[in-house]
Amino acid sequence: MSTSQWSLTESLMLAFNVVVIGLIIWALRRRIRTKLNEVEARQNQSLMRQKNPDDDTSEQ
Repeated sequence: MSTSQWSLTESLMLAFNVVVIGLIIWALRRRIRTKLNEVEARQNQSLMRQKNPDDDTSEQ
């Protein structure tokens, strides 16, 4: 069945599905970037603590 034979309902369903998939991809990419930024910040803090052990303010 070619797309020229699709009804209005099928065309709208396709458009809706494409939009939803796009939103899901956007949200997942945003979440992954946020988590990677958190990990990078933790690594930088860890490196700074190793370089300056006298300035360590973490609880032990």
